[in-house]
Amino acid sequence: MLYAFLYHKINSLMIDSTKKRVLLIDGNSFCYRAFYAIRNLSTSSGVPTNAVFGFISILNKLLSEHKPHYLAVSFDLKGPTFRHKRFVDYKLKRRPMPDELSAQMPVIKKVLSAYRIGIFEKEGYEADDILATLAKRLASCGLSPKGQAYPGELEILIATGDKDILQLVGRNIKVLNPQKDNLILDEAWVKKRYGVTPEQIVEIMALAGDASDNIPGVPGIGEATAIELIKRFGTLEVVLANVDKIENKVRRAKIKEFSEQARMSRELVVLDSNVPQMAQRGTADLLEHLKMKEADNEKLLELFKELEFKSLIRDLTPESKVTVECKIISHPDEAKEVIKKLQGLKNVAVHFWPSDYEPMRAEILGAAFSFEEGKSLFFSFSQIPPDVLKPVLENRNIKKSGHDLKYLKVLLSNHGIDLQGISFDTMLAAYLLEPDRARYRLADLALEYLNCKLPARPALSVAGGEARPLSSAGTEREAAEICCQNANTTLRLVNILQKLLRQKNLLDLFQNIELPLIDVLADMEKEGVSLDKDLLLHLSSNFEKRLKTLTSDIYEMTGESFNINSPKQLSVILFEKLKLPRIKRTKTGSSTDTEVLQRLGSMHPVANTLLEFRELSKLKSTYIDGLMKLLHPRTRKIHASFNQVGPGAGKPACSRTNLIE
Repeated sequence: MLYAFLYHKINSLMIDSTKKRVLLIDGNSFCYRAFYAIRNLSTSSGVPTNAVFGFISILNKLLSEHKPHYLAVSFDLKGPTFRHKRFVDYKLKRRPMPDELSAQMPVIKKVLSAYRIGIFEKEGYEADDILATLAKRLASCGLSPKGQAYPGELEILIATGDKDILQLVGRNIKVLNPQKDNLILDEAWVKKRYGVTPEQIVEIMALAGDASDNIPGVPGIGEATAIELIKRFGTLEVVLANVDKIENKVRRAKIKEFSEQARMSRELVVLDSNVPQMAQRGTADLLEHLKMKEADNEKLLELFKELEFKSLIRDLTPESKVTVECKIISHPDEAKEVIKKLQGLKNVAVHFWPSDYEPMRAEILGAAFSFEEGKSLFFSFSQIPPDVLKPVLENRNIKKSGHDLKYLKVLLSNHGIDLQGISFDTMLAAYLLEPDRARYRLADLALEYLNCKLPARPALSVAGGEARPLSSAGTEREAAEICCQNANTTLRLVNILQKLLRQKNLLDLFQNIELPLIDVLADMEKEGVSLDKDLLLHLSSNFEKRLKTLTSDIYEMTGESFNINSPKQLSVILFEKLKLPRIKRTKTGSSTDTEVLQRLGSMHPVANTLLEFRELSKLKSTYIDGLMKLLHPRTRKIHASFNQVGPGAGKPACSRTNLIE
């Protein structure tokens, strides 16, 4: 492992950046890898997309790391190849492509077309033959007639996990193996791993065969023996010509008996580097076809939206082009004048800037109000108190829209403000429209419904949770503009989401169940749950004393002190020192879990003492001491969060501490 890691790093550094790099990708190999690496990914309508997403992720990583000048992806096509004609059982044991993967193959090719990446495939030939043809055809492009390199020489990387591709490795051709963390395999690596030249890989496989492709080789001859024979004789034909010199009688007999099968196996392994049409293409024409081009982002965006790849959509979407006029209010007298104007409004979208994710612990650093598309007001609380907004926020005749208004209601109530007039919550609306979404962030909704990318907000707290003044979060102007953008985005989303709720007959549920529930859950969070701290402290003290007694008892029973919470140290005590039977094994050794200790209880008293120690330790750390850590410093209560969105069987989920289950 260490050798491979160091080799990869050194080898990567040795790649000549002055050369034009060609990246040739085995499409089928990467599709299978992507399909099994990511499971259970599909669109909201149930169409599987895991292979597509995984393939794009692998492709983007390769492009980022290797920055090729030329690129091609090859694929196998359905139907027999010339190898099947030579050997009817070729690949006989290989399972057919899963239906879920097969259905995604055309989509992957659509994505590649949108990336403007060349796709190569040919009936009767495998992807490896196409890669061999392209690699061999291009390997000589940068060589003079005498074989000497000159400036502009091409460097070819073949990305595949297939072993037989190693036969192509040479001065201009290397293999990039995704199964070995994209290790770059060159002639030196092949020599180190197999002890032979790349050309001799086919000789080894002719003798040893290849189980993955059902290439028979010689029965009883494994890879190690095949390497030994080829290192000694050089080629399969020389081995067959000198078979009587092989000392091992069994090997000698097997090779004689299956000599023709070995020759056939070699034929199957040798890659065809003269695939028709590709081998005859002119160099300039071929390079032009492989040349990296600017992706068709418009087409990609359309595909990503159809596939519901939100992270990829976000990466492709530019920053919001909508200009939002942001007026900053930071003086008390100015704030009073603006408040008077706001009181005459009927509808307003709000977005607050808290210092903490927990509303009961957060300070309010700023607030934005948007009442007209493209315009917002921002109140900076560096010089004015939040309660200046009470006449607006507590006025039920001014309808408020926001994103996660339950959080805002708790936040404001913690500062003596009772939010009234809740009219629309974009987070709740998005949840009702798509209850299976992973996230309901405002940025995600803006991307999906408005095709705009909201700017990221800077961090607002330092280690320990101490709130910083708004002006230190970048600049006050930066913070204000982001907050104003969010408020204006909320305003723009309301009509869109409201229309969708009406179309899906969800508006009544939204208005009469979900919105009123905000007040109920906010009151529950604000009220909190009282704890008898004195009782908890008393229990903690008693548990601590009992744990000390149990610790002493365990040390006395085992005859030595050790870390009782260390499975490794406990294993040594139980199974090596006390010679108790090893009941269950794990990857790291013998198990000491509860089931094992229960079965050992009748064999040695320390097992039952250990069980009691673990039970009390768990109760003390998780429940007694754990609950006390959750107490709010001012209210001395636990304030859980009751979430209306996310998974839950018709009931709010509970976070920060689960008070429902």
